[in-house]
Amino acid sequence: MTANERQKIIINTLKTRGGIIKVNEIARQFDVSNETARRDIEYLKEQGLLTRVYGGAILSNNFNQKQFPLNLDNTDVEKKTAIAKAAAAMVKDGESIFVGIGSTMLQLVRNLKHLNELTVITPSLSVAMELTNTPFRVIVLGGILDSNELDLSGPLTLNNMDYFHVNKAFLGAGGVTVESGVSDYNPNGYGRHAKMSRCADTTILVAQSDKFGKDALSIEMPLTHVTTIITDDKLTKEMETAIRETGKELVLIPLDIEE
Repeated sequence: MTANERQKIIINTLKTRGGIIKVNEIARQFDVSNETARRDIEYLKEQGLLTRVYGGAILSNNFNQKQFPLNLDNTDVEKKTAIAKAAAAMVKDGESIFVGIGSTMLQLVRNLKHLNELTVITPSLSVAMELTNTPFRVIVLGGILDSNELDLSGPLTLNNMDYFHVNKAFLGAGGVTVESGVSDYNPNGYGRHAKMSRCADTTILVAQSDKFGKDALSIEMPLTHVTTIITDDKLTKEMETAIRETGKELVLIPLDIEE
């Protein structure tokens, strides 16, 4: 069972019975450690779904299943948060940006809320909903809805990008190699990476180190489309050397995580 599946059951349990769900109850029910149970609670708290109480959690007063969909992966949260913060630091007031899909992109926009003026264009409903209470201008690209990932794709999405030119495009990846470039696991979104890159002055690829050195199912664009790569310092030396030899700017974010 994945973390996302556990978290959905936790929420459904609390919706059905109310009250408190305890850390040790989660651990017993799913045969996981107490630490894993606490991480599930912490992640759900960050999404606005739960409120921490002594020994466990309760549903948040602001809980709304439609507003806070449980669709994003919470694995390697520390890595994603660190690289997302570094990417967010590149954004300046008054700029316009494309933001791609996925949990790293969601972490990125959470770190933009100190800004006063920004235009964010995205195919991700999760990213758009995260920015609903900001002063930013948020533009959602139309298209065919993936109800699991809550992102939009297809010809309408790609065509709508032609109406925009932005300062920066921030994109995630399912895989990255020097030979094939940037790839993704969902072929339904094919073309979004390359199109967003072509419509931006600068393209920043933001991906954790374990995405490098492998190809996902759908090859999206070559590394020649990328200006800057941000990842964590767990990147292998071989991969680091290969990327630097392409001439791309590579930013390695230090982590305090033992692997």
